[in-house]
Amino acid sequence: MKTLPRKKIVIDDVAKSAGVSTATVSRVINGYEGVSIDVSNRVNAAIEELGYIKPIKPKDRSNSNKKIGVVVPNIQNPYSSNLVKQIEDTLDNFGYSVMVMDSKNDPDKSINCVETLIDSGVAGLVYIPTHIKCEQENVLKDIDLPIVFLGRKVDFKEACFVGSETFIGAYNGAKYLLSLGHKDILYITGDSSNLSEKSSASVDKQGYSGFIEALEESGINFDKDNLVSGDYNMNTTYELVREAITNKSFTAIFTSGDVMAYGAYKAVLSSGLSVPNDISILGFDDLPMSSVLDLTTISQNAFGIGQNAGLLLHDLIEERKEGPQEIILPTNLCIRSTCGIKKE
Repeated sequence: MKTLPRKKIVIDDVAKSAGVSTATVSRVINGYEGVSIDVSNRVNAAIEELGYIKPIKPKDRSNSNKKIGVVVPNIQNPYSSNLVKQIEDTLDNFGYSVMVMDSKNDPDKSINCVETLIDSGVAGLVYIPTHIKCEQENVLKDIDLPIVFLGRKVDFKEACFVGSETFIGAYNGAKYLLSLGHKDILYITGDSSNLSEKSSASVDKQGYSGFIEALEESGINFDKDNLVSGDYNMNTTYELVREAITNKSFTAIFTSGDVMAYGAYKAVLSSGLSVPNDISILGFDDLPMSSVLDLTTISQNAFGIGQNAGLLLHDLIEERKEGPQEIILPTNLCIRSTCGIKKE
Protein backbone atom coordinates (compact mmCIF):
# COMPACT_ATOMS: atom_id res chain seq x y z
CA MET A 1 0.00 0.00 0.00
CA LYS A 2 1.37 3.37 -1.01
CA THR A 3 2.11 5.75 1.86
CA LEU A 4 0.55 9.17 1.45
CA PRO A 5 2.99 12.06 1.70
CA ARG A 6 2.89 13.99 4.95
CA LYS A 7 1.02 17.30 4.79
CA LYS A 8 3.39 20.23 4.55
CA ILE A 9 3.26 22.37 7.68
CA VAL A 10 2.59 26.01 6.86
CA ILE A 11 2.50 29.18 8.92
CA ASP A 12 -1.30 28.92 9.33
CA ASP A 13 -0.83 25.61 11.16
CA VAL A 14 1.63 27.19 13.58
CA ALA A 15 -0.69 30.14 14.21
CA LYS A 16 -3.64 27.84 14.94
CA SER A 17 -1.59 25.67 17.29
CA ALA A 18 -0.17 28.66 19.19
CA GLY A 19 -3.50 30.50 19.29
CA VAL A 20 -2.15 33.63 17.60
CA SER A 21 -2.41 35.34 14.22
CA THR A 22 -0.20 34.47 11.26
CA ALA A 23 1.24 37.99 11.47
CA THR A 24 2.40 37.26 15.03
CA VAL A 25 4.03 33.99 13.93
CA SER A 26 5.78 35.90 11.15
CA ARG A 27 7.14 38.42 13.64
CA VAL A 28 8.51 35.65 15.86
CA ILE A 29 10.22 33.62 13.14
CA ASN A 30 11.72 36.74 11.57
CA GLY A 31 12.98 38.11 14.86
CA TYR A 32 10.90 41.27 14.70
CA GLU A 33 10.13 43.38 17.75
CA GLY A 34 6.67 43.72 19.21
CA VAL A 35 5.98 40.24 20.61
CA SER A 36 5.91 39.34 24.30
CA ILE A 37 8.11 36.57 25.69
CA ASP A 38 5.08 34.42 26.53
CA VAL A 39 3.69 34.61 22.99
CA SER A 40 7.13 34.05 21.48
CA ASN A 41 7.58 30.90 23.59
CA ARG A 42 4.17 29.56 22.51
CA VAL A 43 4.97 30.13 18.86
CA ASN A 44 8.41 28.51 19.11
CA ALA A 45 6.92 25.52 20.95
CA ALA A 46 4.34 25.09 18.17
CA ILE A 47 7.07 25.35 15.52
CA GLU A 48 9.10 22.62 17.22
CA GLU A 49 6.10 20.37 17.82
CA LEU A 50 4.81 20.63 14.25
CA GLY A 51 8.21 20.55 12.60
CA TYR A 52 7.62 23.78 10.73
CA ILE A 53 10.49 24.85 8.47
CA LYS A 54 10.86 28.56 7.99
CA PRO A 55 11.16 29.73 4.36
CA ILE A 56 14.39 31.54 3.62
CA LYS A 57 13.61 35.21 2.97
CA PRO A 58 15.71 38.35 3.00
CA LYS A 59 15.28 40.61 5.97
CA ASP A 60 16.04 44.29 6.22
CA ARG A 61 15.38 46.01 9.50
CA SER A 62 18.10 48.64 9.26
CA ASN A 63 15.66 51.56 9.47
CA SER A 64 13.30 50.05 12.04
CA ASN A 65 14.34 52.47 14.77
CA LYS A 66 13.25 55.52 12.79
CA LYS A 67 9.71 54.56 11.84
CA ILE A 68 6.60 55.18 13.94
CA GLY A 69 3.15 53.73 13.29
CA VAL A 70 -0.09 55.63 13.95
CA VAL A 71 -3.53 54.00 13.77
CA VAL A 72 -6.51 56.38 13.54
CA PRO A 73 -10.24 55.53 13.47
CA ASN A 74 -11.05 57.95 10.65
CA ILE A 75 -8.38 60.03 8.95
CA GLN A 76 -11.05 62.15 7.25
CA ASN A 77 -12.18 63.48 10.62
CA PRO A 78 -10.43 66.85 11.07
CA TYR A 79 -9.71 66.12 14.73
CA SER A 80 -7.83 62.92 13.83
CA SER A 81 -5.95 64.78 11.09
CA ASN A 82 -4.92 67.49 13.56
CA LEU A 83 -3.63 64.89 16.02
CA VAL A 84 -1.62 63.11 13.33
CA LYS A 85 -0.06 66.39 12.16
CA GLN A 86 1.10 67.26 15.68
CA ILE A 87 2.47 63.75 16.22
CA GLU A 88 4.35 63.95 12.91
CA ASP A 89 5.74 67.42 13.63
CA THR A 90 6.91 66.38 17.10
CA LEU A 91 8.58 63.13 16.04
CA ASP A 92 10.15 64.76 12.99
CA ASN A 93 12.35 66.70 15.41
CA PHE A 94 13.88 63.37 16.45
CA GLY A 95 14.33 62.09 12.90
CA TYR A 96 11.34 59.73 12.85
CA SER A 97 9.06 59.16 9.88
CA VAL A 98 5.40 58.41 10.58
CA MET A 99 3.30 55.75 8.89
CA VAL A 100 -0.46 56.32 9.25
CA MET A 101 -3.16 53.68 8.83
CA ASP A 102 -6.93 54.25 8.92
CA SER A 103 -9.01 51.58 10.71
CA LYS A 104 -12.28 53.11 9.45
CA ASN A 105 -13.82 52.66 12.91
CA ASP A 106 -13.52 48.87 12.60
CA PRO A 107 -11.97 47.20 15.70
CA ASP A 108 -10.84 44.14 13.72
CA LYS A 109 -9.30 46.26 10.98
CA SER A 110 -7.51 48.34 13.60
CA ILE A 111 -5.66 45.25 14.83
CA ASN A 112 -4.74 44.35 11.26
CA CYS A 113 -3.33 47.86 10.95
CA VAL A 114 -1.28 47.37 14.11
CA GLU A 115 0.12 44.05 12.90
CA THR A 116 0.95 45.50 9.48
CA LEU A 117 2.82 48.40 11.05
CA ILE A 118 4.77 46.11 13.38
CA ASP A 119 5.70 43.87 10.45
CA SER A 120 6.98 46.94 8.62
CA GLY A 121 9.48 47.50 11.42
CA VAL A 122 8.14 50.42 13.44
CA ALA A 123 9.90 51.31 16.68
CA GLY A 124 6.67 52.34 18.42
CA LEU A 125 2.95 52.95 17.97
CA VAL A 126 0.35 55.61 18.64
CA TYR A 127 -3.08 53.97 18.76
CA ILE A 128 -6.31 55.98 18.59
CA PRO A 129 -9.21 53.56 19.06
CA THR A 130 -12.94 54.23 19.26
CA HIS A 131 -13.94 50.81 20.50
CA ILE A 132 -11.88 47.86 21.76
CA LYS A 133 -13.36 44.37 22.00
CA CYS A 134 -11.93 41.64 24.23
CA GLU A 135 -10.21 39.98 21.27
CA GLN A 136 -8.43 43.22 20.44
CA GLU A 137 -7.40 43.72 24.07
CA ASN A 138 -5.71 40.30 24.09
CA VAL A 139 -3.73 41.13 20.95
CA LEU A 140 -2.72 44.58 22.22
CA LYS A 141 -1.56 43.15 25.55
CA ASP A 142 0.84 40.85 23.70
CA ILE A 143 2.58 43.70 21.88
CA ASP A 144 6.05 44.09 23.34
CA LEU A 145 6.63 47.49 21.77
CA PRO A 146 6.29 51.08 23.04
CA ILE A 147 2.68 52.14 22.47
CA VAL A 148 0.75 55.26 23.45
CA PHE A 149 -3.05 55.26 23.50
CA LEU A 150 -4.94 58.47 22.70
CA GLY A 151 -8.47 59.41 23.68
CA ARG A 152 -9.29 56.16 25.41
CA LYS A 153 -7.84 54.55 28.51
CA VAL A 154 -7.13 50.83 28.57
CA ASP A 155 -6.77 48.54 31.55
CA PHE A 156 -3.34 47.20 30.66
CA LYS A 157 -0.88 47.20 33.53
CA GLU A 158 1.85 49.14 31.71
CA ALA A 159 -0.38 51.15 29.34
CA CYS A 160 0.50 54.76 28.47
CA PHE A 161 -2.29 57.22 27.73
CA VAL A 162 -2.69 60.83 26.59
CA GLY A 163 -6.11 62.45 26.53
CA SER A 164 -8.45 65.22 27.65
CA GLU A 165 -10.73 65.85 30.60
CA THR A 166 -13.69 64.69 28.52
CA PHE A 167 -15.99 64.09 31.47
CA ILE A 168 -15.34 67.54 32.94
CA GLY A 169 -15.63 69.19 29.53
CA ALA A 170 -19.04 67.66 28.85
CA TYR A 171 -20.15 68.41 32.41
CA ASN A 172 -19.24 72.09 32.02
CA GLY A 173 -20.90 72.22 28.61
CA ALA A 174 -24.15 70.85 30.00
CA LYS A 175 -24.00 73.28 32.93
CA TYR A 176 -23.61 76.15 30.49
CA LEU A 177 -26.68 75.10 28.50
CA LEU A 178 -28.64 74.73 31.73
CA SER A 179 -27.58 78.24 32.80
CA LEU A 180 -29.18 79.53 29.60
CA GLY A 181 -32.47 77.86 30.54
CA HIS A 182 -32.20 74.80 28.29
CA LYS A 183 -33.59 71.62 29.84
CA ASP A 184 -34.70 69.74 26.73
CA ILE A 185 -31.39 68.93 25.04
CA LEU A 186 -30.70 66.69 22.06
CA TYR A 187 -27.45 64.86 22.84
CA ILE A 188 -25.56 63.53 19.81
CA THR A 189 -22.83 61.04 20.62
CA GLY A 190 -20.32 59.63 18.16
CA ASP A 191 -20.97 55.93 18.73
CA SER A 192 -23.84 54.96 21.02
CA SER A 193 -22.58 51.37 21.28
CA ASN A 194 -19.74 52.68 23.46
CA LEU A 195 -22.23 53.98 26.03
CA SER A 196 -23.22 50.48 27.10
CA GLU A 197 -19.66 49.44 27.95
CA LYS A 198 -18.94 48.48 31.53
CA SER A 199 -15.66 50.35 31.26
CA SER A 200 -15.69 54.14 31.37
CA ALA A 201 -12.72 54.23 29.02
CA SER A 202 -14.31 55.45 25.78
CA VAL A 203 -14.55 59.16 25.08
CA ASP A 204 -18.22 58.67 24.19
CA LYS A 205 -18.92 57.14 27.60
CA GLN A 206 -16.91 59.80 29.46
CA GLY A 207 -18.65 62.66 27.67
CA TYR A 208 -22.13 61.24 28.08
CA SER A 209 -21.51 60.53 31.77
CA GLY A 210 -20.40 64.13 32.36
CA PHE A 211 -23.46 65.43 30.53
CA ILE A 212 -25.84 63.24 32.55
CA GLU A 213 -24.23 64.12 35.88
CA ALA A 214 -24.70 67.84 35.21
CA LEU A 215 -28.39 67.30 34.45
CA GLU A 216 -28.95 65.07 37.48
CA GLU A 217 -27.32 67.62 39.79
CA SER A 218 -29.89 70.12 38.53
CA GLY A 219 -32.74 67.68 39.17
CA ILE A 220 -33.38 67.02 35.47
CA ASN A 221 -34.12 63.56 34.13
CA PHE A 222 -32.71 63.18 30.64
CA ASP A 223 -35.17 61.89 28.04
CA LYS A 224 -33.35 58.93 26.44
CA ASP A 225 -35.34 59.54 23.26
CA ASN A 226 -33.15 62.62 22.86
CA LEU A 227 -29.98 60.51 22.64
CA VAL A 228 -28.86 59.80 19.07
CA SER A 229 -25.65 58.62 17.41
CA GLY A 230 -24.12 60.77 14.68
CA ASP A 231 -21.20 58.45 13.85
CA TYR A 232 -18.84 61.46 13.98
CA ASN A 233 -20.18 62.29 10.52
CA MET A 234 -21.58 65.62 9.35
CA ASN A 235 -24.02 64.21 6.79
CA THR A 236 -25.31 61.52 9.14
CA THR A 237 -25.91 64.13 11.83
CA TYR A 238 -27.63 66.43 9.36
CA GLU A 239 -30.21 63.75 8.53
CA LEU A 240 -30.67 62.84 12.21
CA VAL A 241 -31.31 66.42 13.27
CA ARG A 242 -33.66 67.09 10.35
CA GLU A 243 -35.72 64.11 11.48
CA ALA A 244 -35.45 65.02 15.17
CA ILE A 245 -36.79 68.52 14.56
CA THR A 246 -40.03 67.02 13.24
CA ASN A 247 -40.66 64.47 16.00
CA LYS A 248 -38.72 65.47 19.12
CA SER A 249 -38.87 68.36 21.55
CA PHE A 250 -35.63 70.21 22.33
CA THR A 251 -34.25 73.74 22.46
CA ALA A 252 -30.53 72.91 22.38
CA ILE A 253 -28.18 70.41 20.76
CA PHE A 254 -24.97 69.15 22.38
CA THR A 255 -22.70 67.12 20.10
CA SER A 256 -19.66 65.12 21.21
CA GLY A 257 -17.71 66.35 18.19
CA ASP A 258 -17.55 69.59 16.19
CA VAL A 259 -18.00 67.82 12.85
CA MET A 260 -21.42 66.64 14.03
CA ALA A 261 -22.20 70.16 15.25
CA TYR A 262 -21.61 71.41 11.69
CA GLY A 263 -24.20 68.93 10.43
CA ALA A 264 -26.63 69.96 13.16
CA TYR A 265 -26.15 73.65 12.32
CA LYS A 266 -26.92 73.01 8.66
CA ALA A 267 -30.00 70.94 9.56
CA VAL A 268 -31.45 73.65 11.81
CA LEU A 269 -31.04 76.33 9.15
CA SER A 270 -32.42 74.14 6.36
CA SER A 271 -35.50 73.50 8.51
CA GLY A 272 -36.30 77.22 8.50
CA LEU A 273 -35.12 77.76 12.07
CA SER A 274 -32.35 79.98 13.41
CA VAL A 275 -29.29 79.44 15.60
CA PRO A 276 -29.36 80.31 18.48
CA ASN A 277 -32.78 82.02 18.58
CA ASP A 278 -34.69 78.78 18.02
CA ILE A 279 -32.10 76.11 18.79
CA SER A 280 -28.71 76.50 20.49
CA ILE A 281 -25.79 74.33 19.37
CA LEU A 282 -22.76 73.30 21.43
CA GLY A 283 -19.88 71.28 20.00
CA PHE A 284 -16.85 69.48 21.39
CA ASP A 285 -13.29 69.74 19.94
CA ASP A 286 -12.78 73.36 18.80
CA LEU A 287 -11.54 72.52 15.32
CA PRO A 288 -10.06 75.37 13.25
CA MET A 289 -13.30 75.71 11.24
CA SER A 290 -15.30 76.15 14.45
CA SER A 291 -13.93 79.63 15.06
CA VAL A 292 -14.82 80.57 11.48
CA LEU A 293 -18.41 79.39 12.04
CA ASP A 294 -18.39 81.06 15.47
CA LEU A 295 -19.42 77.75 17.06
CA THR A 296 -19.66 77.59 20.83
CA THR A 297 -17.73 74.46 21.77
CA ILE A 298 -15.63 72.61 24.32
CA SER A 299 -12.00 73.03 23.34
CA GLN A 300 -9.67 70.04 23.37
CA ASN A 301 -6.00 70.81 23.03
CA ALA A 302 -5.26 68.73 19.91
CA PHE A 303 -1.85 70.38 19.62
CA GLY A 304 -0.97 69.47 23.21
CA ILE A 305 -2.34 65.93 22.93
CA GLY A 306 -0.43 65.20 19.73
CA GLN A 307 2.76 66.82 21.00
CA ASN A 308 2.65 64.99 24.34
CA ALA A 309 1.94 61.69 22.57
CA GLY A 310 4.98 62.15 20.34
CA LEU A 311 7.26 63.17 23.21
CA LEU A 312 6.06 60.33 25.44
CA LEU A 313 6.53 57.73 22.71
CA HIS A 314 10.03 59.02 22.02
CA ASP A 315 10.90 58.77 25.72
CA LEU A 316 9.54 55.22 25.86
CA ILE A 317 11.58 54.18 22.83
CA GLU A 318 14.72 55.76 24.29
CA GLU A 319 13.88 54.11 27.64
CA ARG A 320 13.87 57.46 29.41
CA LYS A 321 10.44 56.53 30.73
CA GLU A 322 8.49 53.33 31.22
CA GLY A 323 4.81 52.55 31.62
CA PRO A 324 2.37 53.21 32.97
CA GLN A 325 2.18 56.91 32.09
CA GLU A 326 -0.92 59.09 31.95
CA ILE A 327 -1.18 62.66 30.67
CA ILE A 328 -4.59 64.35 30.93
CA LEU A 329 -4.98 67.83 29.45
CA PRO A 330 -7.74 70.27 30.49
CA THR A 331 -10.71 71.25 28.33
CA ASN A 332 -12.15 74.74 28.08
CA LEU A 333 -15.55 76.19 27.22
CA CYS A 334 -15.27 78.52 24.21
CA ILE A 335 -18.33 80.76 24.24
CA ARG A 336 -19.19 82.11 20.80
CA SER A 337 -22.50 82.84 19.08
CA THR A 338 -24.33 79.51 18.62
CA CYS A 339 -25.76 79.29 22.14
CA GLY A 340 -28.35 81.69 23.48
CA ILE A 341 -30.93 82.08 26.22
CA LYS A 342 -33.94 79.82 25.79
CA LYS A 343 -36.97 81.63 24.42
CA GLU A 344 -39.97 81.78 26.73
